[in-house]
Amino acid sequence: MNRPRDTQEQTRRALGAELKRLAEQEGKITGGAGLPDDAPQAQGEPDAVEIWAKRTGRALGYLFALYLLWHLFSTYVLPR
Repeated sequence: MNRPRDTQEQTRRALGAELKRLAEQEGKITGGAGLPDDAPQAQGEPDAVEIWAKRTGRALGYLFALYLLWHLFSTYVLPR
């Protein structure tokens, strides 16, 4: 009868270890543009090209999201 409990405990330990490993890698995944945590960050103000590239990319992303919502809504929700 102890066998299922042992299996659950082993699974719980394995999941705990995996969650710990993922928490340690979180900085690598969400951190600054793929740079390691100890890498020096770029200092100074971003230039005009970088600023406008971000603005343009975000605007195009929002437009695409709006188009996608409109298309899905008109295709699947509105009656014909």
